[in-house]
Amino acid sequence: LDKTISEKLPQFYENTYRLETSSEDKDDIFFIKEYTEQIKTHNSEQGKGGVYRGYASFPHETIRNILCIKGKKIELDVISSAFKASCETLLCDNQTITTKCQAIDLIMYLLCQYPELKAKDSEIIENVRSNITQVLNCNIRFSDSNMSDISLKFSYYLLLALFDQTLSLRLLEVLPYAQNEIPDQLRICKTILCYLENDKTISIESQLESILLHTILTWIDAENVDVRWYCVKILFLLGRNEALSDIISYQVINLIDNDNAYIKNLIQRFIGESNVDSGTKEYVFSKCRNDNNYVVRKVYLELKS
Repeated sequence: LDKTISEKLPQFYENTYRLETSSEDKDDIFFIKEYTEQIKTHNSEQGKGGVYRGYASFPHETIRNILCIKGKKIELDVISSAFKASCETLLCDNQTITTKCQAIDLIMYLLCQYPELKAKDSEIIENVRSNITQVLNCNIRFSDSNMSDISLKFSYYLLLALFDQTLSLRLLEVLPYAQNEIPDQLRICKTILCYLENDKTISIESQLESILLHTILTWIDAENVDVRWYCVKILFLLGRNEALSDIISYQVINLIDNDNAYIKNLIQRFIGESNVDSGTKEYVFSKCRNDNNYVVRKVYLELKS
């Protein structure tokens, strides 16, 4: 298969296929540099001459995925270049809300995994921190989603909380405006998930943890299944704090009794390694073993095999 693809689809083989299949460090570095250049190009071209573009690629997300999935440390100069390009994305007036939110996801990941960036790129970090108006100013005439600037404000305030945790209170300014807006809820949930996945060993400051937990508990009964799906994943990530075990147990039992197969299977896959008490785990698996839905029972058998 590999040989056939290289012969019949040489351009695909050297790009997307190599990105998906290679485990070589040099290939990771190559693609991080390639997508960094894409970020720079998008920053300079978006809105130029009154022309706004929608792109098929998402370079910020791709770089983050390369680093997350491979789990390898990359030389700092390569990372710094991607970091500065992403910060420039935030300072571009013509960028879309989606692009700026994706840039923040990458910036937060890089700051957590490469703390030395705070000293190395302190100047552009200060520009991002001090130019709130410029960061929140984005192109709303061309939108590739139904999100509002609430999503961007939440992402930006969460980024600021990395530098000063007292600023986490600013999140409370924007959350009430997202209560009935599904696109904003989904984007906010994704931002929280990215934030918590940056380093699963780091404890969260109690004030910020309380805000995130309150948000998730408010939305975990939402009609939209995607919102509930994100909320369950976030709930288990917040479970790194054993003090939340009882809260998580209550929510899990309620969901396993009443929700659909997607949510039940998500709970099955996450609960085994969680801090939830053994009684709750046994209850979840007993319910899934005898669930009316075949797929739920099948997942149970796969997990127990």
